[in-house]
Amino acid sequence: MKMVKKILLGLTAAATLMTFVSCQREEAGTKDMIDVNGGSSKASIDYKNDGDSLARSFKSLNNKHLDAICHIKMTPTELADKNHKTNGVMGFIFNIVKNETTGKYSFTIAGLRYNQETKQVQGYVETFKDVEGDKLNSELPTGIKAEGNKTYADAFGFDLYKTTASSGLPPVDVWIDVVANNGASEGRGAGNAASAGTYTVTFYDADPQRTKGTGDTLTYKNIGTESGKARVLYQGTVKASEVNNKIGDGTNAKLSNMQADLGFYANVQPKENLKGEWKFDAIKMEAEEIEE
Repeated sequence: MKMVKKILLGLTAAATLMTFVSCQREEAGTKDMIDVNGGSSKASIDYKNDGDSLARSFKSLNNKHLDAICHIKMTPTELADKNHKTNGVMGFIFNIVKNETTGKYSFTIAGLRYNQETKQVQGYVETFKDVEGDKLNSELPTGIKAEGNKTYADAFGFDLYKTTASSGLPPVDVWIDVVANNGASEGRGAGNAASAGTYTVTFYDADPQRTKGTGDTLTYKNIGTESGKARVLYQGTVKASEVNNKIGDGTNAKLSNMQADLGFYANVQPKENLKGEWKFDAIKMEAEEIEE
């Protein structure tokens, strides 16, 4: 069965406040920044921000899922404003949950950008908790950095790798793997109770070829340091939101309890153009099969 699109948010600085909704973007009246291709696990962006402030959007898969790998391909373009360092950010947004009592939202973003000043491909992993609806159409409040992230120096995050190109701007090609841990299943922190109720986030420079399916076990066919293998660029850990099915301190971190919305995220700097593609793979424990 084909997955049905659901928009969580599509905001620009000029847009009026919209809370997370399940209606189509035409009804919401928001700008179409992210194009989810035919209701599949793929999406693309080619968006010029003509405004004077940051434009932000994210869209979720319609059904709740456990985790996945997100392949991001970004095509940097020449900066319109030389004071900027980047066109914008493309990312994998996951663990998106709403506290039905307070109406506030929590989520984690694993983001990717190309710093044209330093020629570095950079990333960040940051969790936002209890974000009020009226904050979603402006700069997000300060988030919680990934545990163990020693190189998170500022809002621009950490360096993944430096690019080289004889001419022009090099393409960015990164795989972001998000694993929901229950501390009991193979590949999900088995035998480590401290990992229960956490997500491990890993950035790779090639496809690690994670297995598909609905089982608890995770295996990878293409990770290593030799030529042609997927190399780990960064790895960090974040805690699942406490409002995500009462996971709390991890004692209720059954994998079925860790299913939440995940999706595509982007922000675009003022006057800049952001171009790229997303593709989800190895999606675990989806309610319905996702066509690719």
